[in-house]
Amino acid sequence: MLKSIIFTVLSGLFIIGTVVAVNMTKESNDSDIQKFSPEVHADWPVYDAEKILNEKADLIAFVTVKDIRDKEKTEIDDDLNATIATLTVDNVVLGDSYSKEIELDQAIDPVVKGEKYLLFLAKRGDYYYIVDGNSKVKEVNGKYQVEIKGLEGNYLQTEFSNKVKDSISKN
Repeated sequence: MLKSIIFTVLSGLFIIGTVVAVNMTKESNDSDIQKFSPEVHADWPVYDAEKILNEKADLIAFVTVKDIRDKEKTEIDDDLNATIATLTVDNVVLGDSYSKEIELDQAIDPVVKGEKYLLFLAKRGDYYYIVDGNSKVKEVNGKYQVEIKGLEGNYLQTEFSNKVKDSISKN
Protein backbone atom coordinates (compact mmCIF):
# COMPACT_ATOMS: atom_id res chain seq x y z
CA MET A 1 0.00 0.00 0.00
CA LEU A 2 2.81 2.43 0.87
CA LYS A 3 4.51 1.65 -2.44
CA SER A 4 1.27 2.39 -4.25
CA ILE A 5 0.93 5.82 -2.56
CA ILE A 6 4.58 6.74 -3.27
CA PHE A 7 4.20 5.64 -6.87
CA THR A 8 1.01 7.72 -7.28
CA VAL A 9 2.61 10.83 -5.70
CA LEU A 10 5.76 10.55 -7.81
CA SER A 11 3.71 9.98 -10.95
CA GLY A 12 1.61 13.05 -10.17
CA LEU A 13 4.72 15.19 -9.55
CA PHE A 14 6.26 13.95 -12.79
CA ILE A 15 3.13 14.85 -14.77
CA ILE A 16 2.86 18.30 -13.16
CA GLY A 17 6.56 18.95 -13.77
CA THR A 18 6.27 17.90 -17.40
CA VAL A 19 3.24 20.16 -17.99
CA VAL A 20 4.99 23.15 -16.36
CA ALA A 21 8.21 22.55 -18.34
CA VAL A 22 6.37 22.22 -21.65
CA ASN A 23 4.39 25.41 -21.07
CA MET A 24 7.48 27.39 -20.07
CA THR A 25 9.43 26.13 -23.07
CA LYS A 26 6.55 26.86 -25.43
CA GLU A 27 6.23 30.47 -24.21
CA SER A 28 9.95 31.19 -24.52
CA ASN A 29 10.25 29.47 -27.91
CA ASP A 30 7.67 31.73 -29.50
CA SER A 31 9.97 34.75 -29.39
CA ASP A 32 13.46 33.57 -28.48
CA ILE A 33 14.27 30.84 -30.97
CA GLN A 34 14.74 31.57 -34.65
CA LYS A 35 12.25 29.90 -36.92
CA PHE A 36 13.53 27.53 -39.58
CA SER A 37 13.80 29.18 -42.96
CA PRO A 38 14.16 27.01 -46.05
CA GLU A 39 15.86 29.88 -47.93
CA VAL A 40 19.50 29.40 -48.82
CA HIS A 41 21.85 31.60 -46.82
CA ALA A 42 25.56 31.82 -46.17
CA ASP A 43 28.20 33.52 -44.11
CA TRP A 44 30.19 35.58 -46.59
CA PRO A 45 33.82 36.49 -46.02
CA VAL A 46 34.44 40.23 -45.86
CA TYR A 47 37.64 41.71 -47.29
CA ASP A 48 39.17 45.17 -47.09
CA ALA A 49 39.83 47.35 -50.14
CA GLU A 50 43.48 46.36 -50.47
CA LYS A 51 42.72 42.62 -50.56
CA ILE A 52 39.82 43.06 -53.01
CA LEU A 53 41.71 45.39 -55.35
CA ASN A 54 44.96 43.43 -55.34
CA GLU A 55 43.92 39.79 -54.91
CA LYS A 56 40.23 38.95 -55.06
CA ALA A 57 38.49 40.95 -57.79
CA ASP A 58 39.08 40.17 -61.44
CA LEU A 59 36.52 42.79 -62.44
CA ILE A 60 34.93 45.78 -60.71
CA ALA A 61 32.16 47.23 -62.84
CA PHE A 62 28.92 49.14 -62.92
CA VAL A 63 26.33 46.87 -64.52
CA THR A 64 22.66 46.65 -65.43
CA VAL A 65 20.87 43.33 -65.02
CA LYS A 66 19.55 42.39 -68.47
CA ASP A 67 18.09 38.96 -67.78
CA ILE A 68 17.91 36.18 -65.18
CA ARG A 69 17.44 32.47 -65.83
CA ASP A 70 17.53 29.35 -63.70
CA LYS A 71 20.83 27.53 -63.73
CA GLU A 72 20.67 23.97 -64.99
CA LYS A 73 21.01 21.60 -62.06
CA THR A 74 23.93 19.18 -61.93
CA GLU A 75 24.69 16.33 -59.59
CA ILE A 76 27.07 18.61 -57.66
CA ASP A 77 24.64 21.43 -56.94
CA ASP A 78 21.34 19.59 -57.32
CA ASP A 79 19.83 21.12 -54.16
CA LEU A 80 20.73 24.74 -54.94
CA ASN A 81 18.31 27.03 -56.72
CA ALA A 82 21.02 28.97 -58.51
CA THR A 83 20.41 31.50 -61.23
CA ILE A 84 22.50 32.97 -64.00
CA ALA A 85 22.12 36.71 -64.49
CA THR A 86 23.12 38.28 -67.80
CA LEU A 87 24.69 41.65 -67.00
CA THR A 88 25.34 44.55 -69.33
CA VAL A 89 28.70 46.10 -68.42
CA ASP A 90 28.07 49.84 -68.31
CA ASN A 91 31.44 50.99 -66.97
CA VAL A 92 34.58 49.05 -66.00
CA VAL A 93 36.34 50.43 -62.91
CA LEU A 94 39.08 47.79 -62.64
CA GLY A 95 39.96 44.73 -64.68
CA ASP A 96 39.15 43.69 -68.21
CA SER A 97 35.78 42.90 -69.66
CA TYR A 98 36.20 41.62 -73.18
CA SER A 99 32.48 41.52 -73.65
CA LYS A 100 29.70 44.05 -73.18
CA GLU A 101 27.74 41.25 -71.48
CA ILE A 102 28.89 38.88 -68.74
CA GLU A 103 27.15 36.15 -66.75
CA LEU A 104 26.88 36.12 -62.96
CA ASP A 105 26.31 32.78 -61.20
CA GLN A 106 24.39 33.28 -57.97
CA ALA A 107 22.43 31.23 -55.46
CA ILE A 108 22.03 33.67 -52.58
CA ASP A 109 20.48 37.15 -52.56
CA PRO A 110 20.27 37.41 -56.35
CA VAL A 111 20.40 40.61 -58.38
CA VAL A 112 17.12 41.97 -59.75
CA LYS A 113 16.32 42.30 -63.46
CA GLY A 114 16.47 45.91 -64.64
CA GLU A 115 18.40 47.15 -61.59
CA LYS A 116 21.85 48.74 -61.65
CA TYR A 117 24.72 47.57 -59.44
CA LEU A 118 28.35 48.13 -58.65
CA LEU A 119 29.83 44.63 -58.50
CA PHE A 120 33.17 43.29 -57.33
CA LEU A 121 33.58 40.02 -59.23
CA ALA A 122 35.89 37.03 -59.48
CA LYS A 123 35.91 34.95 -62.65
CA ARG A 124 35.83 31.16 -62.41
CA GLY A 125 35.33 29.24 -65.60
CA ASP A 126 32.56 30.71 -67.73
CA TYR A 127 30.92 32.72 -64.93
CA TYR A 128 31.59 35.59 -62.58
CA TYR A 129 30.91 35.38 -58.85
CA ILE A 130 30.46 37.99 -56.12
CA VAL A 131 33.76 38.38 -54.19
CA ASP A 132 32.41 38.91 -50.66
CA GLY A 133 29.46 40.04 -48.56
CA ASN A 134 29.95 43.71 -49.46
CA SER A 135 30.67 43.21 -53.17
CA LYS A 136 27.16 43.80 -54.51
CA VAL A 137 26.09 47.43 -54.22
CA LYS A 138 22.69 48.42 -55.60
CA GLU A 139 22.20 51.86 -57.12
CA VAL A 140 19.90 54.08 -55.07
CA ASN A 141 19.03 57.50 -56.50
CA GLY A 142 22.08 57.43 -58.78
CA LYS A 143 24.51 56.65 -55.96
CA TYR A 144 26.20 53.56 -54.57
CA GLN A 145 26.67 53.07 -50.81
CA VAL A 146 29.95 51.14 -50.55
CA GLU A 147 30.68 49.36 -47.24
CA ILE A 148 34.10 47.90 -48.08
CA LYS A 149 36.70 48.98 -45.52
CA GLY A 150 38.99 51.51 -47.14
CA LEU A 151 36.42 52.46 -49.80
CA GLU A 152 33.46 53.36 -47.57
CA GLY A 153 31.21 56.09 -48.88
CA ASN A 154 28.22 57.07 -50.97
CA TYR A 155 29.41 57.60 -54.54
CA LEU A 156 28.36 58.59 -58.01
CA GLN A 157 29.96 56.34 -60.65
CA THR A 158 32.72 58.82 -61.51
CA GLU A 159 33.46 59.51 -57.84
CA PHE A 160 33.90 55.82 -57.11
CA SER A 161 36.07 55.24 -60.19
CA ASN A 162 38.34 58.10 -59.06
CA LYS A 163 38.48 56.72 -55.50
CA VAL A 164 39.64 53.31 -56.80
CA LYS A 165 42.25 54.91 -59.09
CA ASP A 166 43.56 56.93 -56.11
CA SER A 167 43.67 53.79 -53.94
CA ILE A 168 45.61 51.86 -56.60
CA SER A 169 48.11 54.68 -57.20
CA LYS A 170 48.89 54.82 -53.43
CA ASN A 171 49.82 51.10 -53.40
